[in-house]
Amino acid sequence: YGMVMSNIRFSDVLTVAAFSSVAFVTMWFGARKSLRKTLSRDMAFTGALAGVLYADLSISQRLMGLLPNEQEVKRYGFYTAEELEEFAKDDIVNGVLIGRVPKEKEWKSL
Repeated sequence: YGMVMSNIRFSDVLTVAAFSSVAFVTMWFGARKSLRKTLSRDMAFTGALAGVLYADLSISQRLMGLLPNEQEVKRYGFYTAEELEEFAKDDIVNGVLIGRVPKEKEWKSL
């Protein structure tokens, strides 16, 4: 969970704010006047919770490589797709990547 929390982007914070705002406005115009304030506040909290869960999902997907993750690759020193292709040029047999350890000078250049 710490890895997810340390990779929050501004777009994730905006996601939480958007979910919360939409939920608040929806309940503000959808409730009777006597209940409007209370229900809007409660719905804003529910929207914020939904936004946090959605932001957590997108952060996790970025860390797994399912979404674009150039910033995380740069931060943690992972190989980019181009670098992996460079390492694997001669290491593909029948469409299967066979692993090899990069040479020491290749490690230093990264």
